[in-house]
Formats: sequence, structure tokens, C-alpha cells
Amino acid sequence: MNADSREMLEKFRDMGQERLRNLNRLVLAIEGGEGDADTVDVAMREIHTLKGESRMLGLSALDHAAHRTEDLLLHARKTDRLRNADLLQRVYAGLDLMADLLSGEVAAMERDDDSRVRTFVEEAERFLAEKGRETSAVSTPAVETPASEPVTPPTAKAAAPTGTSQHRVRRETLDEITRTTGEVGVLQAHLRRFTDDASALQERALVVLAHGPTGDDVADWTGRLRTLLDESADVLRSMRDVGFEVSLRQQRIQDSVGSMRLSQAGSLFGRFPRAVRDLARELGKEARVEIQGGDVGADQQILDVLADPLLHLIRNAVDHGLEPPDVREATGKPRAGTIRLSARHAGRFVEIRVADDGRGLDPRVIADTAVRRGLLSESDVARMSDPELFAQLFRPAFSTRKTVSDISGRGVGLDVVKSTVEDLGGNLQIQSVLGSGTTFVLRLPVSIAVLDTLVLELERGLYAVPSLYVDRVLRVDESTIERTAGGSWIRLSDDVRAPLYDLQELLGLSQTSPDGNGEPGVARIVVLVDNVRRLALRVPVFVGEMTLVQEALDPFLKGLRLVTGTALLQGGRRVVLLNAIQVFELAHHARDGLHRPVVGVEEPATVRTVLVVEDSDLTRDMLASALVDAGYRVLEAPNGRAGLDRFEQEDVDLVITDLAMPRLDGFELMKAIRRHARGARIPLVVFSTQDTPEFRRRAAEAGGDAYLPKAAFERDETLALVARLLDPSSPGAPR
Repeated sequence: MNADSREMLEKFRDMGQERLRNLNRLVLAIEGGEGDADTVDVAMREIHTLKGESRMLGLSALDHAAHRTEDLLLHARKTDRLRNADLLQRVYAGLDLMADLLSGEVAAMERDDDSRVRTFVEEAERFLAEKGRETSAVSTPAVETPASEPVTPPTAKAAAPTGTSQHRVRRETLDEITRTTGEVGVLQAHLRRFTDDASALQERALVVLAHGPTGDDVADWTGRLRTLLDESADVLRSMRDVGFEVSLRQQRIQDSVGSMRLSQAGSLFGRFPRAVRDLARELGKEARVEIQGGDVGADQQILDVLADPLLHLIRNAVDHGLEPPDVREATGKPRAGTIRLSARHAGRFVEIRVADDGRGLDPRVIADTAVRRGLLSESDVARMSDPELFAQLFRPAFSTRKTVSDISGRGVGLDVVKSTVEDLGGNLQIQSVLGSGTTFVLRLPVSIAVLDTLVLELERGLYAVPSLYVDRVLRVDESTIERTAGGSWIRLSDDVRAPLYDLQELLGLSQTSPDGNGEPGVARIVVLVDNVRRLALRVPVFVGEMTLVQEALDPFLKGLRLVTGTALLQGGRRVVLLNAIQVFELAHHARDGLHRPVVGVEEPATVRTVLVVEDSDLTRDMLASALVDAGYRVLEAPNGRAGLDRFEQEDVDLVITDLAMPRLDGFELMKAIRRHARGARIPLVVFSTQDTPEFRRRAAEAGGDAYLPKAAFERDETLALVARLLDPSSPGAPR
């Protein structure tokens, strides 16, 4: 298959899956009595077009499946049997079969003797024969879909076996990017000319300065300098103007690229009406789906990731939430329950809701379950609000059901949904009224590439937390901090206070510099809120609120959930983006004594010292943070030369080094350490992206004791290795 054929096939897969989503939506409307004659006509055009495209591409299996599904729909229209359950069930089977074929291998779509297709075709022919209709091919004229008929954008994660995904972009957006890029190219040419002019002025100035003023030439010399200064000012002014124009066009490009990532929420919601219909039938219930805010835009990557979590919430809503039809009728509700999927914008965030009008959550049942399982005490639940009790459902394996089913009730899922949402930089809440229904509220950034953040300056650089979690920032007098045996607290109102921790200590960062706020006796506090939890963090310096473009982590760092990515500021400084939820978890562990709180604990009398030599700031920070958390003193160096200097100046117990570094690489560093008077006894650990027998051999010859590939980095395994090298008798913990 040549490149053109592959491209056409990928486009066909994309459009075919889109047509099937539309067909499912249309058939659901027909089944529910909400569709009219136009609805049937649109469905016929969609299936007919899909059949014709399949035939054109030689995809025989798909062609046969589409042909018989078209026959079924045509029979329904001609005989006015549009709501016949048996017939529609066969139509749904045809749609499912075509969806399987479209997502499978090309060969499966091309086969003339596919057993699944043959079985479907035979059953469809038998059904039509029983209804007294001939099954000869009946075609409807190929008619273009009217412009007024909305087409759902593609949302499939993988439309082809290669794992690539298709995402449509408006032609106007591409034209805008092309036009703006051309304008930037012209402006860059102007900048190059101005740069040449500036270089020429510099050379002329050097000539004038080299000769200097002599005697009566002072006035002339001064005049020439003044002329050069005036010309330089003109060039600088022109460069500033062009630079401003470039920045404007760069912002336009960034906005256009950002819009390219967006898809409508309806493209995600459109997947679920059919799932609700099938599940309700399986459970003997009646359910309908309402969609609101389908035109709200969100990052396509976020929508793709949310597909499975939303399906789980919807299945829970049908299984747990909706009552059987007779129970609903007895309580004055419609026999058919409603699942409402909605989306709306909230600033730079999108709020997605999954709501049902079912039985709602009973806080007492949740409390009894938590007490029975030993998760909470009676005194705990007596103090908890309903939202706090609802949050217990996010505990792993928590379920109020006494029996399980294949649908839900197995105690798995909601914790995974919550962690998925949090990994996207969002949060998840539950709202429920007993007897009226339950709503899951997912609040997520519109884009995971561009985030509103609060940037902080800590001991080791700049860190940021998503604005979504920032409740307020405070400057408080030290005397107002409440200090108890259980830790420190900040009072936010008469009846609300928040536990206070030092963010640098939570992150395991050293604090060799004084508080950077420049106000003795004043503490700077950022208060984070996550649903019902509050957390106050003491920080040295607020840099300010910034919108950052997030860059993905190196693959070997993806397991570190505390960090979601990094961003680059103007001037080249890099910001580490923190996962706010994991900061809450750190504080929770600190409360249990696993981390140092703000006050009351002194440093251990003696600790082992580890030198980390790594030219990547982020990698160095991650290693250092893990080591500090484990109780080690950490020294850092950005290259081999600086690492050797620190080794010679400090008492070091172990060295972790990269190999490819500027000034002095890791091989030469290890050789130099081994030549040192105390270097023979120092364990040397290589931490490198290179993992080949050749590099391992060279590292061993240079004196390395252990080799850790970055791609296989595991925090606990690394700490255990360090502990063993420092103390062979240790089971894994530092001395």
C-alpha cells in the first residue's frame, strides 16, 4: 500500500467512525420516538455513503455489513416498523460489527468470507424473509448530507492500527497560522538587517574610539560619536518595534495552535447514549440521556483520556443510581430515568457533570460502611459533613454494596476515576440529595498545555501550583500562627482553620537561605483547597500568577507523580509544575509523622552525604528530592568539573553521576575520584540515558560500582541501592 492509499484509508477510518457515531445517535432517536422522517432520511444517507465508500476502497467485509444494515433500515422505513425492537436490535448489531471492522486490521475489512459478517448477513436475510420482504440489494440515491445536519467531530483515540489519531482542524485556522508565519518571516528579515546595521555601527564606533580626540579635533570627534549614538538609537528603536510585532504574531500563532487542540465536548458525550441504552436494557431499567453544552471546547487529549472514566461514572449512574421503573413510578418519578451529561466553561477551566435523577447517596449508609470496615470511627463520622462522607467513595475498593455484579459494585473504579482526573490537573466532587439524584462534577483545565499557575521561588528554583487549587494568598504576622503539639495552624475565619506546613520541608528541599520576603516577622502563606480539604503552605517568595506552557517530563521521570511537567519563562528560567493533589498527600503523610512539620523537629545529628552530578536541573532536583526525603544530606553539581570540585571540598559518602556532561564527563569524573586519596572507598553510581554493554563496560573500567538506566528509574529501588552501597548490612534504609 503506497502513501496515498494509506492516507486515504486513514481518512476513511476517521470518517467511518464519525458516521457510525451519528448513526447510533440517529437510531437511538428513532427508537425513542424522538426522530421524524428527516431523521430516518439522514440515517439512510449516512449508511448508504458508508457502504459506497467501503465498496470504492475494496473493503468487502465492511461493504457487506453496511449493505445488510441499510436493507434493515430501508425495510423499517417502508413498512413503518421504525420502533420494532427485534429489527432495531439487528441494526445495532450491524453498527457494532462495522465499528469492530473499522478499528481492526485492513485485511479484516477486505475479506469476502469473514465469519462474523457472514453470520450477520444470514441472520438479517432470514429476518427480512420472515417479514415477507425480498433481500435483493435496494439502493437509495447517493445524496450529500445537508449542511444543516451537524457532524460530530472524531474522538477515537486510535483510528488506525498504527495507534495514530486523527483530529480535524478548521481551514481558517491553518490559513491564519500560515499567514502569520509568513509575516514573522518578513519581520525576522528586518531584524537581521537591523542586526547588520548595529554591527556596522559598532565597527565604526571602535574606529572612532581607537583614534581618540587630538588637539583641535575634539569637537569633530565628539560630533562623530554623537552621530553614531543617534544612529544607534534609531536602530534600537526599530528593533524594539519589530520585536513587539513579532511577539504579537507569536501570540497569534500560540492562540491558533491552542485552538487546534480543542474539540467539542459533544464529541465525547456522543459515545454514551448507546451505552446507556444497552446497559439499562440489561438491568431491566429505562433510561434516557440528555446532553447540554456539547459545543463547549476542551483539549482533545483531555477528552480522550476522560472517555473511560466517564463511562465508569455513567455505568454507576445506571446501575447504582437509577431505580427500577416500577419503583420510580411509585415515588412519582417518570419510569425512565435521566442521565444528564453537561459541560460549561469556568474561566480557563471546563466543568463536566454526570448527573442522574435516581435514588441519591445516603450519608448514613456510607458512614456505616466506613465504620464497619475500620476506615473511620463513630466519632470520626459524627464530625464529618455530607461532602466529607461522600469523599469516602473515592477510597480504593470502597463499596456500599453487599453483593457484586458484572456492571459495578466490585469496589473498584471511583478511585481510578479520581486519580485520572487529578493527573490531568483537575479535581472531582460529588453532590447528592437523597431521593433526588447524584452529580459527579469534574473540573479540568481547558488545555493541559497551557495552565494558569501561581509561581513560587523556593531554595532550589521556581515551582508552580495550578491556580485551580489556590484559594488565597496571605501575609500574616508570625504571632498569629497557632502552634500546638500536633503542628501549626492558620486561622482563616472564626470557625475555619488550616494546617500549616513549610512547602520546602514537604518537598525535602534544604533551606540555607533566609526567608526571601524581606519582612521580618511576616510569613507568606498560600492556601490550597481540594474539595473539602484545606492546606496552608509557608513559602519564601511569591513570584506571581503566570500562564505557563507546560512541557512533558522526560520518560524516566513520569513515575514521579509529584511533578506534572516543566515550563520555560522568558529569560530562560525553568519552572517545575507541582501536582497539587500530591502536595496534599505529602501533608497527610507529614501529619502521620512521615515528614517534618513546620516546627518542633531538629535535624538528625549525623547524616550520610550524597553528591549528585547531573547537568539536567530537573533530573538533579528529582534525585536530590528523593534522597533528602530518605534522610540524606545532598550536594549538587551541574557538570563533572563542578562535581570534582565539590568532592574535593566536602566530605562525601557516595556519588551519583551522569555520563554525558559538559566540561568533564562522568567517565573522567569517576577516574579522577578514584585517583583521589579518599576516592577508593567511595561508592560511585552511574545514572545515564545510555544503557548499552559498551557504556556499562566503560563505566565499570572508570570505577563505577552500579549502573542505573534513567529509562528504568524507580525511586524506591534507587534509594535501596544507595542504602546497600553505603551499608551492605542495611536492608534498604539509610543509617
